[in-house]
Amino acid sequence: MTDFVTEASGCIREINDKGKIPILAGGTGLYVKALLEGYEFNETDEHGEYRAWLEELGRKKGKEYVHGLLAQVDPESAERLHPNDFRRVIRALEVQHFGGEQISQQRRAGAGESLERRDLCYDAIVIGLQRDRQELYQRINQRVELMFQAGLEDEVRSLLDRGLDRTTQAMKGIGYKETAAYLAGEMSREEAMELIQKSTRHFAKRQLTWYRKMPYIEWLAADQPVEVLLKDCQDIMGRLWR
Repeated sequence: MTDFVTEASGCIREINDKGKIPILAGGTGLYVKALLEGYEFNETDEHGEYRAWLEELGRKKGKEYVHGLLAQVDPESAERLHPNDFRRVIRALEVQHFGGEQISQQRRAGAGESLERRDLCYDAIVIGLQRDRQELYQRINQRVELMFQAGLEDEVRSLLDRGLDRTTQAMKGIGYKETAAYLAGEMSREEAMELIQKSTRHFAKRQLTWYRKMPYIEWLAADQPVEVLLKDCQDIMGRLWR
């Protein structure tokens, strides 16, 4: 994320210098929030051996045990992080152990600070598209079916055949891990599809919760004709950039 903010900030400056307005489309909410609001990153470097030790500890004694270690040294971060958010739990322990600092002491994007538009790092207009929750979930279910029709199963099989291990981070994404489990005979194709649909719906719900922490978003209904959406965007720009 540090690299993203650095690179994106440079691109924004270059585009502005040309007298143009940059557009940031899509992306993870945390990355967008970090760029717009200013994110103070921990300076502690990564320590591979320490991380490997914590990961092995998690495998032997459970993620809850490692989360308990964090609760002892940084209760605030432990309260904020779920034991299953294991990578961030490990990072919090790493930062506290080697850096003498707590992630909870840093200004974090989404840490409860609801900034207004005037407080952002850029004179930005942030537009969000939303749908009725049930309609959104229906579209998610359909999308997963289309993913399989388009060859998700073949893609994952090809990656595995080329030696990409299921334990790598790239194979732990929604859709990949479930399909890999199906190909390994751990579940049926239908069960894999249902699990992907369920996981994606939960992910969408978390995204909505995250974006509610960004009060400067201007929300528009996504089920309108494109021409109407463009007109609404123009109206918002005219109102905020007068």
